[in-house]
Amino acid sequence: MLSRLLTAGAVILVAALMPPSVTADTVTKVCNVGRMKVKISDSFQETASSSYKNMPATAINFVQGSSSDCVVVHFSAEVSVSEETIMWLRAVIDGGDYIAIARDLPVHHNASGGDLHAFNFVFTGIPAGAHRAAIQWWSGGSTPANPLRVFVWNRSTIVQYAP
Repeated sequence: MLSRLLTAGAVILVAALMPPSVTADTVTKVCNVGRMKVKISDSFQETASSSYKNMPATAINFVQGSSSDCVVVHFSAEVSVSEETIMWLRAVIDGGDYIAIARDLPVHHNASGGDLHAFNFVFTGIPAGAHRAAIQWWSGGSTPANPLRVFVWNRSTIVQYAP
């Protein structure tokens, strides 16, 4: 019995010490994200921007510790998108110096009106030190001559980072 436990422990230890594996569509990494900051807003916001800009009330300042290089940003919101446009979202750190692996995520129109959406964004390679995470958005198909608006409300942003 003891040898089985030692073997199982050795397998877990080896798996934890292995470098991240990368394939065309998969990234595996063990991260220590023991700290967390949260921002919640129920304000109604809209944009007709035709390029990415920071979404109001989503930016969070944090200090990344030296024990890990991962940061995870969770974002959820009620959104409304017209049939003519798509809301595009992404998470960035330091104004776009770092863009999450899951990037440029579309939110499509739903005939029932507003919908609740939730996203998880994973960053790797974030060095120790002070940083600022934010959610950025824009309205796909919007132009100055034809501004197509997209809307958010009741949103939360959570940043998990290394202690």
